[in-house]
Amino acid sequence: MIVLDANLLLYAYDSRSEKHEQARKWVEQVFSGGELVGLPWQTVAAFIRITTNPRIPGERFTLEEVGLVVDQWLEQPNVRLLAPGDQHWAMFRNLLIAG
Repeated sequence: MIVLDANLLLYAYDSRSEKHEQARKWVEQVFSGGELVGLPWQTVAAFIRITTNPRIPGERFTLEEVGLVVDQWLEQPNVRLLAPGDQHWAMFRNLLIAG
């Protein structure tokens, strides 16, 4: 499974970014490929928050536009939303302490 990061999606959807073309091609290939793609809720929320904030530089979208983008991702048969399980906090806390 390929798990996507918000920054990669931001580059792919911001035509002003110097990383746009490479990120866009890669993201399109991954979404249309056969390998499973994981979208953590945190990634989706960050993408929406940043792409709709007019105070942040870059290409921005309306809530309706970004909603359609996320809908298109989720319509792909190989895309799965990833959510933390019941033990998430305990595992995360242990990682914080150990790190």
